[in-house]
Amino acid sequence: MLGAFFMATDYVTSPITPSGKIIYGILLGILTGLFRLFGANAEGVSFAIILGNLLVPIIEKHTIPKAFGVKKRRERSMNKKIVKDAMILTAFTLVLGLILGVVNEITKGPIAKVNYEAEQESYRNVFKDADSFEEYKDFDAKKAEDIIAKSDYANDEILSVNTALDKSGEVLGYVISVTSHEGSQSDITLSVGIRNDGTLNGYSIASISETPGLGMLVQEKAFYSQFENKSESSYTVVKTAPSADNEIEAVTGATISSRAVTNAVNASLVYFQTVLQGGN
Repeated sequence: MLGAFFMATDYVTSPITPSGKIIYGILLGILTGLFRLFGANAEGVSFAIILGNLLVPIIEKHTIPKAFGVKKRRERSMNKKIVKDAMILTAFTLVLGLILGVVNEITKGPIAKVNYEAEQESYRNVFKDADSFEEYKDFDAKKAEDIIAKSDYANDEILSVNTALDKSGEVLGYVISVTSHEGSQSDITLSVGIRNDGTLNGYSIASISETPGLGMLVQEKAFYSQFENKSESSYTVVKTAPSADNEIEAVTGATISSRAVTNAVNASLVYFQTVLQGGN
């Protein structure tokens, strides 16, 4: 939104004609889509605007109205130039998309490796005594969705389940990856560690974009330590000092973020109690 309303519309670098603005906007949309779909970088707006700015002279050349009295015989020449420049613009876009696709293929492996290592680190944070983690093969995303939909945490989504194993291969518990769609700014994804007996090891934030100094504090020890080594069936957020083991004191000024994380933990517990507890 910032790119569309403030950056792309800069008077110095954007077209001045109505039709030029339309072409310019369509071009930025196409380039942004190409960058985001085929590029390794999630950001595409800024790159699209920079490249679009380079093409503004061509766009304006063919969208500025004719001066009064210009002879019609010049129209054919102008039309040829329009076709030529349009073909150049199309070729430029196609080549750029091809380059992005090649770069994406080259970086796909390293990016996947980095993401895998980040996931493993997140798992180790909630199961420090585990030697390794394996994907829970019986995980059914549709079944998990149905289970959560029937609970009080329908706005949460179970993404995956991994078993935490010791050196001998015995199952210590499970790491449940869950996303809360109730964050104040965006989704919050976390890994929740639960032992076989239902004891909660805690959680580790995998993805968060909450308000700095407020919602972001849910990934600080002062907040997440409230969940560690507890065996409650669910947890409730309170704004004052907790009076019971199942009460979690919210981050001051960030009740929404605190509740989002707590409900995500509760959703993980619902799935564990329904599917995993007792080795079912």
